[in-house]
Amino acid sequence: MADKAGIFLTPESAAILKKLGDKDLIRLKEAFRGIGKDFRQYMKLYFSTPGTARFDDLKEATKKAKARLYGTVYPILTASGDMAASFYDKAHSQNISLIGNTAAEFGSSSGIAQYHQYGTKNMSRRRILISDDRRDLRWKRIINNYLIKLLKANGINTQEGIWQ
Repeated sequence: MADKAGIFLTPESAAILKKLGDKDLIRLKEAFRGIGKDFRQYMKLYFSTPGTARFDDLKEATKKAKARLYGTVYPILTASGDMAASFYDKAHSQNISLIGNTAAEFGSSSGIAQYHQYGTKNMSRRRILISDDRRDLRWKRIINNYLIKLLKANGINTQEGIWQ
């Protein structure tokens, strides 16, 4: 199981978009690409933010091992940077950046990320993918801008946001 965020278009929504002239849903891919870019920027910032406030502290044995292996204990989740890069670097072999006509998924297939996301019997859960109202609002704006662009292309002008 991979750690990923997904956006899925319902069949009903796809039918409405096709009626508006986006027959191949090509422009929806543009919106998904924008969301993917935002996801990667968000994850890069998430991993570069210092501090331990968002996670339970490490066990003493883990602190000693981490200091010995990496020369530092903190920040948590960024020892070598490989797992973090799997979320925000599109060229990373474990990065998930799948964009289709009706769905998009972004995340990481890293097994280490799964251990952190869900925890184990020996390790506290350290959630990487979490709900974020500000991020969700940015994604809604990207979709809203796509819909406004689509409406204008079909001769329908709107000043209001149409995605709630």
